[in-house]
Amino acid sequence: GGGHMLNGATFDDYVLYPRRIENPEAFFLMTSKIHLPSLRHALRTSFRVREGQVMPHMTALPPMCPKHTNVENGLKDAWGPFTDASSVAWLRRFLSGKCGIAEDAIGDGMLFLFERYMELPYPEGGIFHFAQGARFAASAERIRQRPVSFYKALLDLVSGESDPCLGYFFEWAWYYIIGRPETSPCSMTEVASARSLAEAETDRGILGIS
Repeated sequence: GGGHMLNGATFDDYVLYPRRIENPEAFFLMTSKIHLPSLRHALRTSFRVREGQVMPHMTALPPMCPKHTNVENGLKDAWGPFTDASSVAWLRRFLSGKCGIAEDAIGDGMLFLFERYMELPYPEGGIFHFAQGARFAASAERIRQRPVSFYKALLDLVSGESDPCLGYFFEWAWYYIIGRPETSPCSMTEVASARSLAEAETDRGILGIS
């Protein structure tokens, strides 16, 4: 996890996000990605999650996504490896208890929510890129790409509890909730490896995706 600002970014960057050339309607610095079918996730190497962590040297505002898709050494801004099976097992147990559903049904449940409410193409390879802690900025124009009724429907889903189960899914999905993006925000060169992860989980009989 970690609740830190991405290395190289400041709070002012979120306030002044229109200067961003890539997408002036929204400012996201993706710090994590999750392969929803298998629940395996990966962190950006420039995102601090522990004391004493060696951080890549950033000389300017980081881009929305890492410049490098894979870790080559500890000094580059890149995606780290997907978590191992033990970490996934912990996440499945946590979400199962939190959401009151079977561990092997979590993937299907999250997929149903996306298809039922997002009204967007499912992210390629089942990979959701997101900003830890739901840290982002968006313009009124981007927000208004969706009707008020859409946001009210999502609000109703999380209004019954102080720490609702769906809050975790929303954290993964904010990029897709705000507005109507049609493509992934980051490079999808890792799709093949994500699919192989899903196939490996299926072979072991713990994946709840059909």
